[in-house]
Order: sequence, then C-alpha cells, then structure tokens
Amino acid sequence: YYNNASKVVKTIVNSITAFGAVLMPRLSLYYSEKNTKQIKNDLSLFLKVITMFTFPAAVGILLTSEEIVMLLFGRDFYSSIITLKILSLLIILMPLSGGIFGQLLLTIGDEKKYFICVFFGAAINFILNFILIRKYLENGAAVASIITEFCVVILMIFMSIKKIKLKFDYKYYLKIFFGIGIMSIFCIVFDNFNLQIGYLIKFLIKVVVSILIYFIVLFLLKNEIIMSIFNKKRKCNKISDE
Repeated sequence: YYNNASKVVKTIVNSITAFGAVLMPRLSLYYSEKNTKQIKNDLSLFLKVITMFTFPAAVGILLTSEEIVMLLFGRDFYSSIITLKILSLLIILMPLSGGIFGQLLLTIGDEKKYFICVFFGAAINFILNFILIRKYLENGAAVASIITEFCVVILMIFMSIKKIKLKFDYKYYLKIFFGIGIMSIFCIVFDNFNLQIGYLIKFLIKVVVSILIYFIVLFLLKNEIIMSIFNKKRKCNKISDE
C-alpha cells in the first residue's frame, strides 16, 4: 500500500525536482563571482515558480486520491487512498529540500551541513518508522516520511539562511493559496453531487477544470510569473505580426 502510493507522489516530485539541476550551475557561477544579490534573486524566483506548481499539485493529489488509486491499482488497494493523501505533502516538501535548499548548500560549499541534514533525516526516519509502523502500518510509514522531510527542510533552511537570506513575497503566496482555495471548492462541490460516472471521467473533469480555475484566478490576480509569460507571448506575437 505504501509503495504504490509513494510511486505516484515520487513521480511528480522527481519531475519537479529535476528543475533544480538547471539552477545549480547558475548558482555556482554567481557564488564564484561572489554575486550574492543575483543568487538571492534567482533563488527567490525559482522558489516562486516551484511553489506555484507544488502546492496545487499536492492539493490536487489530495482531492483526487480515490480516483488515482482506483484507476492505477484497483479496489484491492483501497487502503492506499489515505496513505496517498498523507504522502501528498511530500510534493511540497521534497522539492524544497532536494531542489532548492539542498542545492544551495552544495553550491556554497557546505557539503558537511548538507550531510548533517541528510544524516539527521535518516535517523529521524528510522526512529519514527520503528515507532509508527507497528501501530499504524502503511499510514505510520507515510506520517514518518512527512515528519522526516519537514524536519530536513527546516534544518536546511536554517543552515542556508545563515549565508543567503531569501526574499519572501507574502502577497505572491497569498494569491497562490487563494487560487488553490477556489480550485479546492470546485472539487469538493463536484464530489458532493455524487454523479454516477466512472473514475476516469471524474478524474479528468476534476483535473482539467481545477487547472483552468487555478490559472485563471492567478491571471486575474496578476500573478507575476503568469503575467511575465503572457507579456512575453504577446510581445512575440506583436513582433511576428510586424
């Protein structure tokens, strides 16, 4: 039950975390030039882009976990639904540790601190699994993974900000949460209709409509990433017309 739920989450996480490989060479260059201002700007922008996708993806998995398990694994794995709901938080946490703050520690030459974070996480995970799996089985393992990853992220942030203090745009993240809120309301209302349709159709409707709602809300709230893409596209169309 745990492994199947974990595969779904890690497929999404690995796709998002892979973007961190693009970031690291730029950070290494700026760090060698002692250009901390550019490191801050790039990391802040990267954090905004990552969270714009990870937060709604995590909530999306949470709200469609039943459809995902039924479609991919069948009724025999119905118990994986709760496990998948718990593990959905990893979609937010793992890109922060492996994709952003872990990359930052490696870039600025703090491999020892990175190793401390990883070792600390492994120790916490072992202890929590030993305690929780006995009583809560696969869900205990899921909770242990969430707590472990959360601790690693907090520790990495604490060690990173000693060298590089990132900008945190509260208004930006409030817009993200508002978009997720509207998207979530749609999914909850849709589920309450109890329509007699297959899991596949239900899943597709929830995913497609939720994505549209989320990005339309961000566009209406003038999310800087969305507006930047929109303005570049409009500029390119204008140049091509000329």
